[in-house]
Amino acid sequence: SKLAYAAFSKPEGASVPDWGLYVAKADGSEAKQISKNLGWKPEFNRDGTLIAYTGNADAQGRGFQVAIVGADGHGDHSVSPGGNYENDHSWDPKGQELVTHSAGEDGFHLWVTDTTGKKERQITFDEGQHPYDINPHWSPAGDQIVFERHYKWGGSDLHLVDPYGDK
Repeated sequence: SKLAYAAFSKPEGASVPDWGLYVAKADGSEAKQISKNLGWKPEFNRDGTLIAYTGNADAQGRGFQVAIVGADGHGDHSVSPGGNYENDHSWDPKGQELVTHSAGEDGFHLWVTDTTGKKERQITFDEGQHPYDINPHWSPAGDQIVFERHYKWGGSDLHLVDPYGDK
């Protein structure tokens, strides 16, 4: 069993510490840097081959994006829908799709994307309330996503949404 984590440490063979994403055995041994991107919230998909994480959207640290990297360090790429603040993410139970939140002109909304980031779909909408939809999590069956909705005038509650738009 392995764990993924973000750390400011000195990778093997490096002369100075640096931020990065790492994979190690569950006991912390055999740590290997898999991405030099400043990232946090790393999460393995179900079969342990991919890791989703949140990182800086550009080299100047402006904004955030959700990205995926192979557990072996290959294929590091963004899957964000293109907003300027994309943070929370959660794998579907099969480990083939991610739900993320993204900031747009009318609030923060949830999007579902595949592992390439090319098949994305928005699943929550403004409805005139300029909501801040965050902390999405898939149900174990994969048929619903629970999330927090915060309102610009104050207050918040939990919502469920169908990730496929069928209900």
